[in-house]
Amino acid sequence: MVKTQKRLRNAEFEQRARDIGITEKALIAQKVAIWEGMWTAKQSGRDIEVSSLVALHFGSRGGNIAD
Repeated sequence: MVKTQKRLRNAEFEQRARDIGITEKALIAQKVAIWEGMWTAKQSGRDIEVSSLVALHFGSRGGNIAD
């Protein structure tokens, strides 16, 4: 049940990425990972900044992509 819900949510995130003009699979996957992290944080009552998610996703230690 939980896995099915996550797959459906990720499919919605993928469609959202396409709707805003993202077409490359790698970029869609990045957006899905960011949005999934935001959704998970919200569900657990945490407030998380997108810059933190981007830093985690790309392996940066800081919140600045230029790091």
